[in-house]
Amino acid sequence: MKRIVIIGAGPAGLSAALYAARGGAETLIVERAPLPGGQMLLTDFIDNYAGVAHVSGFDLAEKMKEQCVAEGVRLLRKEASSVKFAEKQVCLSDGEILDYDALILCTGASRRNLEVPGEAEFAGRGVSYCATCDGAFFRKKEVVVAGGGTAALEDALYLARLCSRVTLIHRRDAFRAPERLVQEARDAGVSFVTPAKIASIAGTQKVERVLLEDGREIPCSGVFIAIGGIPNSQLAETLARDAGGYLVCGSDLQTSQAGVFAAGDVVSKAVRQVATAVGDGAIAAGAALQV
Repeated sequence: MKRIVIIGAGPAGLSAALYAARGGAETLIVERAPLPGGQMLLTDFIDNYAGVAHVSGFDLAEKMKEQCVAEGVRLLRKEASSVKFAEKQVCLSDGEILDYDALILCTGASRRNLEVPGEAEFAGRGVSYCATCDGAFFRKKEVVVAGGGTAALEDALYLARLCSRVTLIHRRDAFRAPERLVQEARDAGVSFVTPAKIASIAGTQKVERVLLEDGREIPCSGVFIAIGGIPNSQLAETLARDAGGYLVCGSDLQTSQAGVFAAGDVVSKAVRQVATAVGDGAIAAGAALQV
């Protein structure tokens, strides 16, 4: 029986495992976290996953895991320390070695944090890292977007269609985003506060304001942090990656190494959502079954 090993149990990994197992492969998921789900576990509610309305990230992850287990997927709560691509082996931190016929890397990405007081305390209570995920919860409210890249400007534009006021705060006057996006945001009524740095995020039960380093306060109900992510691609340093460190894949999501695929947020792509991660997992598993 063909063995497919998947590293990472976020939505991409769980989707890949489901399709691989249903395709007849012996399927193993290696996940270092205590619970499967990846960044879904950091999301209070998911409202933009087609066919599933207002589900908590935890509940959606649990349902995905249950589907996988029912199909015979083995979930190993262990950490992958390295991969020997030539030998087709995954080395675990406890010394165990897993041989594979095909490997799917679903290691995700870690968000960049502002690292300011109040950010962690108000996560899920006004602090968000995904405008398309959480923007609807702030309809007709005042919000702040932190960042100056393409993602930040796109978030600001998206929120401008929903919120009563959007203020974008960036530490520089110049933006990394294309000027076209900057102008579109201005035309959409987004307010710009530059150059400025957020010193802290404050409130009682929920976010009520941000405080800037120069002493100014900006009232708001939400803070959307869009200062980039860090791909968890350390296990794949020898594979082709883009300038940001994300894995470069073909249309079948095979990496530059034959028999090694990737899915989800670790892949170089334009949109990173639960829906795209699930789609990636299905594509990668389908291709892995053909190896």
